[in-house]
Amino acid sequence: MINIFSLSGLKMSDQKNIVHRAHCIEKLLSENNFQDIEDHLKELEDVVMTTEYLQGTEVAKAVYRVLKSCPSAELKKKAKQLLSRWKALYKNNYAASSKTLLASFEEQHTDNEDSKPPVKEASLQQDLMRALRCKCTDLLYKALTGSARDEEETDKWLELSKEIEEHIFALHAKNEKKYKNCIRSKVSNLKNPKSCHLKHKLFSGTLSPKAFAEMTVMEMASDELKQLRALYAQSSVREHQLPQVINGTQTNKIKCRRCEKFDCWVRNTNPDEQMLTYVICNECGEQWYHSRWICL
Repeated sequence: MINIFSLSGLKMSDQKNIVHRAHCIEKLLSENNFQDIEDHLKELEDVVMTTEYLQGTEVAKAVYRVLKSCPSAELKKKAKQLLSRWKALYKNNYAASSKTLLASFEEQHTDNEDSKPPVKEASLQQDLMRALRCKCTDLLYKALTGSARDEEETDKWLELSKEIEEHIFALHAKNEKKYKNCIRSKVSNLKNPKSCHLKHKLFSGTLSPKAFAEMTVMEMASDELKQLRALYAQSSVREHQLPQVINGTQTNKIKCRRCEKFDCWVRNTNPDEQMLTYVICNECGEQWYHSRWICL
């Protein structure tokens, strides 16, 4: 009897391995360290690659960079062989999918000549959304693994990135634009050195993936930034509420157009300017001009 759970675990392990290898290749290329790339290419040769893995990771992009930027002819040859094999995999998969869709269409057309095959369009939309979600998961994973030290940590970050993406998708499944913007916001904050507290809390478990997915920009900010924003806001309120003109005349005969309180300061503008009355509410800080006032 086939153990379904063991097969699922093998698939998950393959995907983790692919993501890990792609990440290592990218890092080695950025450091111009070409000696250790060969081991990762050999590992990728032994992986049973699928189109889902290719769409859901950036392994093809990493290997293509080896082909274009690596000075070693041997490494370029290995990279080219891998890319050729994966390209053939795409072609075979596309041909098989086309035959399946064609057969489905012929069967439906035989049953009802007026019916339209919605299978192809729906399947295409599902594939595009699946590819988008895999890409977003990979972006979250890369943002989280910037400080990873060993394989155990990268495995945990991979699981966390998947959970975070699932919760974000649950929040914005009906609005792709909001989904993308939320992913961008989370990735940006995870990459920000001043927001390292988010990674620490996620890794330690004090911040759950669900809670992180639901956090606003203000909630993700560091304590230092929150205090700074609070000080700015408090300072702005004080400046707005205090009378700006000390040589005005205080009166209780004018009602503020915002808060409707009778506590205002009044002064006239410079005699050289057009005759205007300048009013400031002492309660809420509202300010306005009114020309040719004679009520006072």
